[in-house]
Amino acid sequence: MKLPYFKIKAAFEEAKDSFSYGSGTDKISSTAKLLGKAVANVGMLAVEIGSEAIKNCQKRLGRRLKNFLTNTQNQ
Repeated sequence: MKLPYFKIKAAFEEAKDSFSYGSGTDKISSTAKLLGKAVANVGMLAVEIGSEAIKNCQKRLGRRLKNFLTNTQNQ
């Protein structure tokens, strides 16, 4: 599953420009956008890693259960 990440470089450039030429509210707004996009990207990465871990966990659990059942039937 590939999620659409925010472009942090563009947000950083916007924040840099507002710090150079913007007013106080522009600085706060662009900084909040940059932080929000960074947090959202971290969250999306966590979702991707979590979904892959769950998929792998199901496969491993299935293999372990199969091995357990074959071992108990052989005894």
